[in-house]
Amino acid sequence: MNKQVRAEVFLRDGFACTKCDTAGSKKNPLTIHHIMPKCKFPRLVNDPDNCQVLCQRHHDEVHGIHRGTRKRVKEQRYWTREMGG
Repeated sequence: MNKQVRAEVFLRDGFACTKCDTAGSKKNPLTIHHIMPKCKFPRLVNDPDNCQVLCQRHHDEVHGIHRGTRKRVKEQRYWTREMGG
């Protein structure tokens, strides 16, 4: 993702997680999440409408990764701002 799109997404989402509205921290930093997976939809990598800011905890959760182990779980879910979490 290019820097301009990244900055646009952070600005649009108010520099906060769209799930819990936290500003992030060293232990739970903010990250950009691609709503439609970039491996399946590479043309959407730089589309701000396909991105949202999530804290690391919610980003791991959305990808089904157990905290601490970094192993994926079977179920995979995607959140959007419209779903409200």
